[in-house]
Amino acid sequence: MEVGVKGVFRCFHPECQAQGNTLDLWAAYHRLSLGQAAENLAKTFAPHLTSPEKPVTEEPVSYPF
Repeated sequence: MEVGVKGVFRCFHPECQAQGNTLDLWAAYHRLSLGQAAENLAKTFAPHLTSPEKPVTEEPVSYPF
């Protein structure tokens, strides 16, 4: 398998020939749908962004217009 600089992969095994982006690779490796893979990837690498218990500490931004 080869993973390029642009975040794409391609498997050169004759029976596989899978290719795609990081999300496609994560989905294939973990045997998930793309939606499940996106959620799983976010929970794995950014749990503070996906936690339902995340406290709201930032004040809303108000614009003068």
